Amino acid sequence: MKKILLLALTLALGVSSAHARFFDRFYVGGGLGMQLSGDNTNFNVSPLIGYRITQPWSAGLQFYYSYNNNDSYRQNGYGGGVFTRYDVNMPAIVNRIFPAMHFHAEYDYIKYQTHYKYSNTDGTSNYNMLPLGLGIYLGSGRSRVGLTVLWDMLHLAENGGTPTLRIGVIF
Repeated sequence: MKKILLLALTLALGVSSAHARFFDRFYVGGGLGMQLSGDNTNFNVSPLIGYRITQPWSAGLQFYYSYNNNDSYRQNGYGGGVFTRYDVNMPAIVNRIFPAMHFHAEYDYIKYQTHYKYSNTDGTSNYNMLPLGLGIYLGSGRSRVGLTVLWDMLHLAENGGTPTLRIGVIF
C-alpha cells in the first residue's frame, strides 16, 4: 500500500511540474497608440499572447483595434494575426544595454469600417499585411520593453518602403 501511495504521489508531482513548465512558457503583452493632431484623432490597442516553443523561438496570436476620426471620415479597424519571433543574445559588450535582439515576422488581417462624412456613406475594406523586421529588448527577465522596426512586404511599393516602428511590452 505504501508503494502505491508513493508511486501516486511521485506521478502527481511529476504531472504538476510538467503542467507548471508548460504554462511558464506563455507570455502576454501588446501595445497602445494614440495620436492627437489638429483635426485628427487616432487610437489603437494591440494585445498579444505568445508561447515560447524553445528558448529563442516563440509564436503567438495578436489582436488589433483602431479608431481614427478626422474631418473627412470616421474609421474603426479590427482584426488579428499570427506572429513568430526568434531571439538572439547580444555580445557581452552591449548586453547591459540591449540584452537581446529579435527577428520578427507576422501575418495580419484587418477589416476597416469607414463612414465618409461629406457623402454620408459607409464603406468596408479588408487589409492584409506581412510585416517582417527586427528589434531589441530593453530590460531582462519576463518583463521587457520591445522596440521593433517592421516593413510590410505586401505593400512596400505603396508605402515607399517606409518602416513601422512598434514599441510594446511583454510580461
